[in-house]
Formats: sequence, C-alpha cells, structure tokens
Amino acid sequence: MVIKETWKLHPPTPLLLPREVMSEFEINGYTIPVKTRLHVNVWAIGRDPDTWKDPEMFLPERFMANNIEAKGQNFKLLSFGSGRICPGMYMGTTMVEFGLANMLYHFDWKLPEGMALEDIDMEEAPGLTVSRKSELLLVPVKYFDH
Repeated sequence: MVIKETWKLHPPTPLLLPREVMSEFEINGYTIPVKTRLHVNVWAIGRDPDTWKDPEMFLPERFMANNIEAKGQNFKLLSFGSGRICPGMYMGTTMVEFGLANMLYHFDWKLPEGMALEDIDMEEAPGLTVSRKSELLLVPVKYFDH
C-alpha cells in the first residue's frame, strides 16, 4: 500500500512515452483523430480530485479495500504505463518491495538531531524522471528485538 501510494504521488516517470491514436474517439467533447500523438500525464492523474479523495495527502490505506494495481490495467495508477508496459516493472517492483521491507524490518528511523518533521522538503526536481530536489536525511537505529 505504501509503495502504490508513493507511485501515485511520485510516479517514476511523470509523463508516459507518447502514444499514437489507432482509432478516432471523443473525450470531453473533443474528437481525437487517428495518428494523433498523446502524452499521458501520470503525475496529474495521481493528483486528480475527481479520481482520488484527498489526492495530495499520503494515505496508503486508500489501497487497502480495492484491487488497484500498477500493472497498466487500471487507469488510476499508471506508474509504468499501459499496454506495452515498462519491461523492468516486475524487477523494479520486486527490488523496491524487498529493499523497503528489509529497511523497515531491521531499523527504526528518526530525524537528525535538531530537525523537525516540518523541515522535510518534499519538493521534486524537474526532469524526465522524478527525484527529490533535496536529500532525505534520516538516522537508522538498529532494531535488536528480532
């Protein structure tokens, strides 16, 4: 749920590779002709208030009672595209899940001395892929009760 929510708010690629329309269709009163090149804004989909309740808030539990997956079949969560999806999706997803699980299992996390929660800067850097503008600084504390 945490990974899906992170992909909703901070998709790996905010704009999908352009797609070419294969058959004419209409959307919101506009006719889209064949051969039109479309760019899908995944970042905007993840923040759409018509699609998500409180779209700007980090709420992983929103994925608890639904079957929304990032495999391109549900257009609310298109972190890796749809149709011919990213070939590295399964490996990338497995590595993120495995890495996060290990970090959470072996460590507790705290902010550096003198830093408050409000001091964390979540601003994103511009670019083809999404990354944080400034580093996230956390202090790992070894968890010994395992």
